[in-house]
This record gives sequence, structure tokens and C-alpha cells, in this order.
Amino acid sequence: MNAVKLLASRNILIGVGVIAALFAVFVVLQTRTGSSETVPPAERFSAPPQAEGDVVPLDTVLTAFQRSGAQAVRRYRHAPLSAHVDAVTPVGKNGWASEVTLDGGRASAYFSDQQWKSIEPPIAAGETRTITCADWQYGAASAVAMYGCGVAQAH
Repeated sequence: MNAVKLLASRNILIGVGVIAALFAVFVVLQTRTGSSETVPPAERFSAPPQAEGDVVPLDTVLTAFQRSGAQAVRRYRHAPLSAHVDAVTPVGKNGWASEVTLDGGRASAYFSDQQWKSIEPPIAAGETRTITCADWQYGAASAVAMYGCGVAQAH
């Protein structure tokens, strides 16, 4: 066997092994850092819009959002949304104070630290509240995630 060919094939195998190991380390580190972050920072979203118009049940908005997200946002962007509160979960990172699960888990509303502190009386599970949110996106399990939320003032 030619020594040059043997040396070249061994170097190729070592090089491929090193590249594979670096790729595996990159994948492991990437899944443990910000790439797996599920909640974007609160600074990305504006304050909740001022409520305008009649109160709309969240179920109506979610149905419209599933048909056409862009049209639903245009139509209901400033509408106060009425929803049943399933649970209130503290987030405590990225500028978010709480995640409020609504209408049987079909939507999650994220409240920034600043908005959360201004809510009187505080939001609690089991009640129906009226909110507005700055942005809507599809979240996990086809639920809608609403960011930059606040409680709509009753008129």
C-alpha cells in the first residue's frame, strides 16, 4: 500500500470527524440558547392600542384570524376583545410580567411589566376581561399569541 495514499485518507477521515464533532457541538449549544426562546422580548412590541368600537368576543376574532390573519388584524386591531381568563402565569423575563391564557387555551395574551402594574383590579383566573393587544401571531398548537396587551377601559 502506498504510504501517501494511506496518509491522505487518514487525514480526510480525521477532518470529516472534526467537522462532524463541531457540527454536533453547535447544534447542542444552539438548542440551549436563545434560538429555542419561545417568547420574544417585550421591547419588540408597542403599547396596546386605545380601544375603539364595540366589544368583540375573542372567539369571533380567533375565527377571523384563522381565515385571514391580515384581514382580522386590520378589522379588529383596535377593537376591545372580551375573553374568559383560564390562567395567569408569571413570565418574569424579556420584559414580560405575565401570560394570560384565554378561552380554553385558544389564545395567550402577554402583558409587559409596565402594563401589568397598571391593571386594577389585577387579572385573575375565572373572570371575563376586555383587552386590546398590539400584535397577534400564531403560537404553539395553533393557538394565537397576542403580545403587548393591556386592559381596555370600559366606556
